[in-house]
Amino acid sequence: MTIPQELKEYHQFVVWGVDKIIPKRPFTYISGKFVGADWQNSDNWLTYDGAMALVGQGQAQGIGFCFNGNGIYGVDLDNVYIDNELIPEAQDIVNRLDSYAEYSMSKNGLHIFLYVLIMRKPKIKGEFQNERKKFSGISRRETP
Repeated sequence: MTIPQELKEYHQFVVWGVDKIIPKRPFTYISGKFVGADWQNSDNWLTYDGAMALVGQGQAQGIGFCFNGNGIYGVDLDNVYIDNELIPEAQDIVNRLDSYAEYSMSKNGLHIFLYVLIMRKPKIKGEFQNERKKFSGISRRETP
């Protein structure tokens, strides 16, 4: 995986692919057993290394990142591939955001990660002002 080191340092991971009936359901690992992950309970989230260990042992199929308002935000683009090619509108978004992106679990969408440094109230209704930092030095997409 090409997840940036910056993201790996956060204790905000869960695993998926544990439940064969609902493979997208997120899980965490507590006291030697899998427990349904609570997106709002950061005490139960995993480290990157802990989540990857579970995947490496074949106990889970993949990892997920939990957002908690600490400056890291995600853009979720669904159904943006046609015949394994990114549609132009999605490519434009990827180019404009210029940050780390990865395939979604379905391999038909993208997740783009952004680090928003400052958010201020809009001066004019409908205007959104922010300063952001991209996750640099990394590939834009992870190959399936």
